[in-house]
Amino acid sequence: MHVMRLRDPVTLLFPAKNTGVAVAVAAVREYAVQAGLPGADVPRVGQATEEAALYAIRFGYGGEQERLVLKMSTNAVGLRLTIRSKGLPLREQDLPQFDPSRLRAEGDATGLDAFLIRKLMDSATFSVRPGGVREVTMIKHLPLPVSQNDEPHDVPVAKVGSGSEANLVVRLARLEDAEDISRLALRSHGSIRFEEDIYYPERVHEMIAHGEMVSMVAVTDTGILAGHGALVSDLPGSNVEELTYGFAAPEFRGHGCTWEIADRLLADALARGVVAVVASAVTNHVKSQRSALHVGLKECALLMAVSPASRVWREADGATPGRISDVVMVRRLGDMPDRTLFPPERHWDMIGRIHERLGLRLRYGQATAPLPSSEARVEVLADVKDGWAWVVVVNYGHNVIDEVLAHVLLLREQGIPSILLFLPLDSPASGGVSTTFEEKGFFFAGVSPDKRGRENLILQQLNGVAPDYDTIRLFSPFGQELLAYVRACDPNG
Repeated sequence: MHVMRLRDPVTLLFPAKNTGVAVAVAAVREYAVQAGLPGADVPRVGQATEEAALYAIRFGYGGEQERLVLKMSTNAVGLRLTIRSKGLPLREQDLPQFDPSRLRAEGDATGLDAFLIRKLMDSATFSVRPGGVREVTMIKHLPLPVSQNDEPHDVPVAKVGSGSEANLVVRLARLEDAEDISRLALRSHGSIRFEEDIYYPERVHEMIAHGEMVSMVAVTDTGILAGHGALVSDLPGSNVEELTYGFAAPEFRGHGCTWEIADRLLADALARGVVAVVASAVTNHVKSQRSALHVGLKECALLMAVSPASRVWREADGATPGRISDVVMVRRLGDMPDRTLFPPERHWDMIGRIHERLGLRLRYGQATAPLPSSEARVEVLADVKDGWAWVVVVNYGHNVIDEVLAHVLLLREQGIPSILLFLPLDSPASGGVSTTFEEKGFFFAGVSPDKRGRENLILQQLNGVAPDYDTIRLFSPFGQELLAYVRACDPNG
């Protein structure tokens, strides 16, 4: 059987009537077969497509002369189906939901189509786009490919010290480990590239000596360095740290040493009073995501084209060289301060889902306050070589919009491909400000604590690069849902 290539999307335009729906369903079923979906899932995908098309027709206002757009695509993780239509601008999550008891008692099937779509697919997103366009995005996972360096996720991995041949010991790094850490970072270099400090022995020695980095290593009984991981804080005294510099020697991968290192680092962070640990995982493969999920980190933001193209590409990756997107993952080790957050209402549902997965129960308030009369405080961190920039609003002020846009203009003129905007959510001014910036070309990326521990809304803007959503690989079902949501918010998605 010929298996469809990774990047063979198909778009079908069909009339908003039953005969058109039947043709669309037949096309989806054949596409699913060609894409390699397991046989038992093919009819489920077909039924979900039928429900989504009928859902679009029910909320449409163009009648049978209206045309629905169905886009079918695959990536290395799943089958992605999107149905676009013009219809009533109603948010599905705010509509009455399906109630089985009402169906039995009254025959009331309200919300049944959306309910079935979610049951039949691994994830489903309902969104309203500008211009009265409604969109239903559905994802069904394909079997994960197994390669030499990517074992199946359901195969248990031996823990350090549980009888594996490695016989590794995890301990805090010592000053004399600096040379070996840098050498191992270079040996492990492939589809991940870290901040350059880790490749310089003198700089690693300095970070360990001055406490800039809490570094853990896995070492064999003969003294060979097998793995490394670290917690780093860029802001002295910060109670939010980044889990990074995680790598293992090729001959020790699969022994669980990086997981054990991460567990030990998190226990150390908890003992030191760190309230949140943040990590960034690349999306051109799922290995680092799986490791982060294993130690309790959860997805909170998707940053498009934020990392330079990989130096090493395998044909089996099914991708061509291009800038890499990162998924931000976080684990809360302590409670957030008891305060109200003011996210923009149009993103309440997704932000609420993120916070719920992190175990947070937060109050959201309507963002209606005007900007304060004081001057805004805006900080900019940029790396022209790697092609990213952070524009961080520390405090709102009357001039915040002009201040941010001036920085963004300069960054665009410098050719920075990925510009990230961080807005503090503990201010009632967040809603109006974020609306203005989204009208200026920014779109939703997610939320994350900053180095001061404040929860921030992250918006993003791309400059001269096209978002290559079809090459992004996210491991968990929620990661797939976040990807669909970010894509729906992107005006060029």
